[in-house]
Amino acid sequence: MNETWNVSEIFYSLAGEGSLVGLPMIFIRLSGCNIHCQFCDQKKSWEDGKQMTWQEIYDEIVDFPCHNVCITGGEPFLQNLIKLTQELHDKDYFISIETNGAIYQSIQVDLVIISPKKEIDKNLTLWNDIEWKFVIENEASFEKIYNCEIGYEEVYLQPVNNNPEVIKLCVNKILDEGHRNWRLSLQTHKILEIK
Repeated sequence: MNETWNVSEIFYSLAGEGSLVGLPMIFIRLSGCNIHCQFCDQKKSWEDGKQMTWQEIYDEIVDFPCHNVCITGGEPFLQNLIKLTQELHDKDYFISIETNGAIYQSIQVDLVIISPKKEIDKNLTLWNDIEWKFVIENEASFEKIYNCEIGYEEVYLQPVNNNPEVIKLCVNKILDEGHRNWRLSLQTHKILEIK
């Protein structure tokens, strides 16, 4: 029997956040989440999607004119990703994955984007290429960064829903904490009004 994944949606757009911003990207959004943040802008991914085999997924992405894939959610690591990531690498795709950091799987990916919401699985340090993204709601959000037990070199601060007041807060924090390698990450796909 073919392995399947519960897929919320597959689409082609520009990466809107973090270090990959502006790159053409195929998004494979998997269904299911283990945290359900109240500020989540993808609540539809909490619901069951469509069960898809690798061949069905590949048939949807093969004609897109790029080889960058972002596996996102929900929380992708709720599903077994070993075969999916192996198949993508066999087809020479660059794979990034977005996770809340609470679950670890030993898989082959090119970039892991961790947006911590609760306790972080310490095995995450086994990956070489990690990008940290913290969604900022208010001043208290910075405590998550200060208290994070896993070391990091670069941190992207993402103002929740591009809220202007939170953007100002982030800009001021980045300037005040100039010795830290913090960067502002707006959700440019929302500014551009693209998916």
